[in-house]
Amino acid sequence: MQPPTTFHSSIIKVHAKNPDAPSHWRLAGKYFIKMFAGSVVSGGVPETVIKWGKFYLNEARIIEIPPWSADFSIEFQIPYWHRKMQITMWEYIGPNTNTIHRKLDDLIGNPMS
Repeated sequence: MQPPTTFHSSIIKVHAKNPDAPSHWRLAGKYFIKMFAGSVVSGGVPETVIKWGKFYLNEARIIEIPPWSADFSIEFQIPYWHRKMQITMWEYIGPNTNTIHRKLDDLIGNPMS
């Protein structure tokens, strides 16, 4: 595992590549989205996994983080057979108009402006 990276947007994109991987390898690893519990226990801040999933070699993965906390981190588990891995991450910092509330309002005929 790697040290977690902290983000403040609820939408990130992850792309992984391994130049030494055979063409039939697909799995790049797993990601774990963690939120900070907010209390200090034994000198550390505990984290809770709120979402996890897989990501694949040479494919961009959009990850939407549930809005349960203002601060969260993402941690990666890379399988042992990968000797080299390059992970690129982008954080979306624009306006997020694609929310569940907007979708529900559109469905019931009360569009938001």
